[in-house]
Amino acid sequence: PRPAGTDFGGGVVVNAKGEWRIANRFTTAIAARLSVLTLLSTPALADDRLLGLALTDHSERAYDQAAAIAAGIGVRYATIPLPWDEFETSPGVYAPESDWLGIATAFYPTIGWKVALELNPIDTVADRRPLWLRGRAWDAPEVVAAYRAAISEALKRSSKLDIVSFALGNEVDVLLSEDAAAWEGYIAL
Repeated sequence: PRPAGTDFGGGVVVNAKGEWRIANRFTTAIAARLSVLTLLSTPALADDRLLGLALTDHSERAYDQAAAIAAGIGVRYATIPLPWDEFETSPGVYAPESDWLGIATAFYPTIGWKVALELNPIDTVADRRPLWLRGRAWDAPEVVAAYRAAISEALKRSSKLDIVSFALGNEVDVLLSEDAAAWEGYIAL
C-alpha cells in the first residue's frame, strides 16, 4: 500500500481514504484495473499473484512512460497479442510488419517485466488464420501443422522473455458459439 497523497505520475493519485483519482485521460485506461489493486494489496491476499496490463501507446505519452506509470501501480507483466495472419505473412514466412516480439524482447527484460504471449488464430469475431488457411477446418492437418510451426517460431523469437502464459486465441467463443463442429475442430487444434 502507498501512503496517502502518493502521485504515481500521469495523474494517478491516492487520497487518505485509499481512493484513486484519475487526473487526465491518459490514465483513464489504467483506472479500469485499479480495483484489482485493492484486492492485491489486501493482506489476506498478498501472495505471488501478478498484475498484468495490455499497454498501448498514447498520443500524450510514449510507451515507456505508460509502462512506468503501470509499474508504479504494481503491474509486472504485459500482454503481447499476435494475430496469426499478421505474424505469418506467407506460408512458413514470419515477417510481421510490426515486430512486436522483437520490440518486447528489447524492452521488457530491461524493466524486469514478464510477458503473457498470445498467438491468435481467433480474435473475438475475426478469423485470424493466414488467408491461405481460412475456410478449412480448424483441425485440418495443414492448419494444425502451420499453427504448430507458427507457435514454435513465436516461442523461438521470445526465448529471452519471461513468459507467464501463452494464449491460443482471444474470446474464441464469440466466433465459434453457433458451430459445434468448429468448436470441436478448434479444441483439436
